[in-house]
Amino acid sequence: MKSTWTFVVSLKRSVERRERFEREAQKIGLTDWSFFDAFDGKKMGLGTSTGTSRRTTAYPSPMSPGEIGCYLSHVALWRACDLAGLSQVTIFEDDVTFDSDYFKKLETFNSVIRQSGKNIVATHFGTSAKGMPDEVQPIRGEKFIEHRGGTHCTFAYMLTRPAITWIVNHPDIDKMLWPVDGFTHELQKAFPIYGPLEPFVHQDWGLGRSELET
Repeated sequence: MKSTWTFVVSLKRSVERRERFEREAQKIGLTDWSFFDAFDGKKMGLGTSTGTSRRTTAYPSPMSPGEIGCYLSHVALWRACDLAGLSQVTIFEDDVTFDSDYFKKLETFNSVIRQSGKNIVATHFGTSAKGMPDEVQPIRGEKFIEHRGGTHCTFAYMLTRPAITWIVNHPDIDKMLWPVDGFTHELQKAFPIYGPLEPFVHQDWGLGRSELET
């Protein structure tokens, strides 16, 4: 049994975005991965369409159909990973862009964490938390950061078995109190979440608002 799995959360109808991700994966030599068909909040008639992005809409405004679909998608994937007993999963959304030397930077990042004597339970690959309020600014090491507050989106992250087990057993997981990236914040209450000092996975803003969140 292999030690790690990679899934890409994507709407089945988003053919162009899927083809774009396939090109990104080919660019860096990522071959062992699978699409995870996302719940289509719009098609299911869920939530309230506000016409604005969550980035410009304060909590606790109603979640959009896409945000609800995104929430259900990630939770369903976590639960599937838990039931399958997977030891480690990396999860991307279909609008990510990889640095061309992604694997080299990933190995360097993992090596630095190991050498520091820290135990990696969860990782967020794609944010440095720049511009976040002082009270949630990450703890900065020489080549990595430890997140300590706020949310950081769900476009690129890794969970090990302890993190998967903890998150699927969270008492509020079925209440849908916030968009799914709110669980990034919740997870930090139980485990440190590390990330690279300089991100090597990015969200492609050129694609517009993610179909998973609108």
